[in-house]
This record gives sequence, C-alpha cells and structure tokens, in this order.
Amino acid sequence: MFLSSCISYLCTCKFIVKTLCRPLFYCFFFLLLQGEIFGQSFDPAAGILGSLAIPHDSPKIRTWASKVLHFERGPRKIDDISKGFASAGTEENVLGAALTNGIFSLGDGGSIVVSFPNPIADGPGPDFAVFENGFSNGFLEFATVEVSSNGKDFFLFPAVSEIQSEIQTGPFDTLDARRVHNLAGKYRAGFGTGFDLAELNSTPGLDVQSITEVRIRDVVGSLDSDFGTFDSQGHLINDPWPTDFESGGFDLDAIAALNLSEGDYPIVWPSVLMAGEKFQVLSSDPNSSLLLLGTSGNLIAEFPSGIQNLQMPFGVLPGNYFIREKNQSKSRKILVLR
Repeated sequence: MFLSSCISYLCTCKFIVKTLCRPLFYCFFFLLLQGEIFGQSFDPAAGILGSLAIPHDSPKIRTWASKVLHFERGPRKIDDISKGFASAGTEENVLGAALTNGIFSLGDGGSIVVSFPNPIADGPGPDFAVFENGFSNGFLEFATVEVSSNGKDFFLFPAVSEIQSEIQTGPFDTLDARRVHNLAGKYRAGFGTGFDLAELNSTPGLDVQSITEVRIRDVVGSLDSDFGTFDSQGHLINDPWPTDFESGGFDLDAIAALNLSEGDYPIVWPSVLMAGEKFQVLSSDPNSSLLLLGTSGNLIAEFPSGIQNLQMPFGVLPGNYFIREKNQSKSRKILVLR
C-alpha cells in the first residue's frame, strides 16, 4: 500500500513538472532560435537601458559639421539606374545641429564628406556621432563611416552586422540595433551613433589626434553580392532594400564632434557680419561664458556658457569687435558691416 502511494505521488509530481516546464522549455528554445538570449552582441536602441546612443542635446557635443567638401548621390535602385538618383534634401542640410536643417539622402552607395571648425581628436569615449532620421527604434538605415587626417587618405571603421542574410530586409521592415556595430544609423532620429577613434589608433597614415574629414557612405542593403555592402567580417549587411524613393538610402541629418584637438580658441565663423545676424563660436571650455568687447576692451555683451549659436546685438555700430572667453586672454576679431 505504501509503495503504491509513493509511486502514485511520484507520477503526479512528474506530470506537474512536465506540465509546467514544457512551455518554459519551448519558450526558451524559441527565444534561443531567435537569438533573443545569446544572439545580441551590441548595445540596444535609444532609450533602452544600456544603449550608447548620444542625444542631440548632449552636453558632450562640442560642435557640428560646418562644411561639405564633396558628395556623390547614389541611384534610387542600384540594379536599375533608369530609376534615377536620390534627390531629397540638399548637402547644406547636414550642417549644424541635428533636428534643425532637414536631411540629405545619399541613395544606394552614395557618399558625402564633411569637415569641422576644428579637427576631431581621440579622447575619452566616442569622439564624434552621426545622426540619421529613422522614425522608430526598429526602422534603421545604415551607412559606413571613414575618417581622414590629410583630406586624401580615408580609413574605414570596422563595421559588424549580425543581421541574418538569408531573407532580404524589405523597405519597411524593422531591425534590431543590438545586431550591428560601427554603422551609422543604428538609432532613431535625434540620437547619434558614436565612433571612437581609439579603434583606429594604430592605423598607418592616420593621425587620430587631428581628423579633418569624415566620410559617410550609404550601405546598399541588397543581398545580391554584386551590389550589396559587406561588413568587416565579410558578411553582407542586410538593411532595408530596395528604397526606390527620392529619399532612398541613408538620410544624413548631422554629424557632431565630441572631442576636439587643441586649437587656437575661440574659433568664430563667420567673422564678417551685420548687426542682428547670427554667428557661431567654438570655445576651449564649453562651461565658459563669452564676452563681446569693443576695441578699447569695453564690454558690449556677455553670452552664457554652453551656447554656440550667438546673435550679434542689433544696436552695435559698424566696426571691429572682439570675442573672448571669460577669464581667458586670447580673443578673435569680428567685423560688423553697415
């Protein structure tokens, strides 16, 4: 009787355990197949714990791209040139702060080269950030990133894509930011993808303390090896394709510099303007206020710290003026015209 009761009890426990654990096992197995447990190697989308996304209003941002040196639009559909080329935006849209000037669409494989008021330098953490205009955490379009310290030789950040390459990502399909590294466009609009020059520190021919140009090149997401873009490990990068639109390809919003080389501060541009016009100042210390002085050193105006985009007061008379960081001796001349 006792033995029969024990067997009955054990069978009941086995049934309960199987009933409870089987769904958990299948759930675990499904997640494992989907790569949800061990499949992500990199940080998640903006706004999620652990994300390395850089907000457009981050106090770490020192300045923004100020000049376009070269660009080349790519076709709307690289395997059918008759479709024409991407045409959304103008190259000037990438200058200045993110979320302020619109975007510039590169098209399949298109590229653009920009420069900054002062060279970018390798410092703590990411040294610059690239902003795209993705409208959600999942709708992502990618670009590769290259840098140059002489304006001639460009060196590519080693990108990695762990996105599956069996099924083509369609033009409106979503992707997981945790599966890519060193690809611009990893985050939604308003959040930049950071790039750390320390990764290229030992590259012959590159001075990571004096980066003068950054080149952004659209990733062609086609899984056709004749057209698609490969990552640093030889894998095709499967991002939304085809994007047969005027705004096809990577949509560059802005590029921010976070670490700058030691320069001749403050840097002022333009240095010739009229009363009431706006100008920009890059200072050595973002926490220092800026002084607008007359030729005799008299104070005309003081601008709060942290502000780069300034406006010449409407009441100033034509003539020479000077911009200086508070508690610093070096100044820069500004000419106010009639």
